[in-house]
Amino acid sequence: MQATRDFLKRMGLPPGDLYDLPDSPKRFPDGAQYRVEIPSVEGPNALAAVLAEAEARRVRVHRVSQGSGILLLTDAEIREMARLGAQARVEVSLFVGPRAA
Repeated sequence: MQATRDFLKRMGLPPGDLYDLPDSPKRFPDGAQYRVEIPSVEGPNALAAVLAEAEARRVRVHRVSQGSGILLLTDAEIREMARLGAQARVEVSLFVGPRAA
């Protein structure tokens, strides 16, 4: 591990985490410092599981995204994802895909 720290230092980079840096004063409009997004939530069952686990662990999820593409979902599944997101006040980002090479 020390060899890696020495290498980073020689490159002009910090040899480890800079815990002494000040917090950023920047905030989201609601005053929060960060957002939690869960990627690859591919359908309504996965979304329901993410929301249930977030609630059980008391973690505020702000956004989920579905990356494989809504062309793989039925209209009913898309509507259910929108309904679950609205009910939980979680932004649901759906992508068109799948995309050609």
